[in-house]
Amino acid sequence: MNKGDIIWARDREKHPHPIVFLKQERNGTFSACIITHEQGNGNIRMEDEHFCKVDENNNPYSIKYENTFLVHRRLSKENSWITNETVKGRLTEVGIRYVESMIPTNTESHPDAVWNWNED
Repeated sequence: MNKGDIIWARDREKHPHPIVFLKQERNGTFSACIITHEQGNGNIRMEDEHFCKVDENNNPYSIKYENTFLVHRRLSKENSWITNETVKGRLTEVGIRYVESMIPTNTESHPDAVWNWNED
């Protein structure tokens, strides 16, 4: 996986939002962030320029900008949390820089879905 790749969680019913892969960590974990269509809870608006439209073979990505928001958290997840490494979307370099500038550098491990988090 590469920084900026967009993938799905293994359990899409419990975790229905796409995941942006950021970095492979030690001990079988990776850091990531979540994108959503939900605009509340401090989520940050993204722009069309943040998303690649097609892959290297000119095939359209299934995950693209559609009134998309960034969840203001950086997560640490087990590698087994994802179904496979099939990339369904990709952030542009501008999108990667935007995400990295907008989310905290520390990671959180949280088993629940995004909407179950309590804000501080």
